[in-house]
Amino acid sequence: MELKLSVCIRLLAFKSNWHVPNQALDSMEKLYLDLTPPNNSLTKNYYKAKRLILKLGLKSNKIDCCMNGCMLFYDNNNGKNDASLLECKFYGHAQYQTIYLARRQKKPISLKSMFYLPIIPRL
Repeated sequence: MELKLSVCIRLLAFKSNWHVPNQALDSMEKLYLDLTPPNNSLTKNYYKAKRLILKLGLKSNKIDCCMNGCMLFYDNNNGKNDASLLECKFYGHAQYQTIYLARRQKKPISLKSMFYLPIIPRL
């Protein structure tokens, strides 16, 4: 189980760091399965690896931020409700870029975002 978890974490880190598509990760895992003995305990695809990591319960929060990094668009308990803003308070940069999909549907995509890893659950 320890090897299986270690391999899954390294594969997901590889995906995150190098923006590897899911299909490429599936192909890499099939290669690992072919190279290891038949009685190994490695995951068969990306979906199963991600499910194994999610069982750890270590969540992350995605927070949108300004292109210049001067502000975060999020709501907190102290009364700052910046998640509803559409542009930066300091420079006026837009928070979203509009992508037009088929049938003229608009989908707002954040221009820049960050991941916050809460430390309390990890302790």
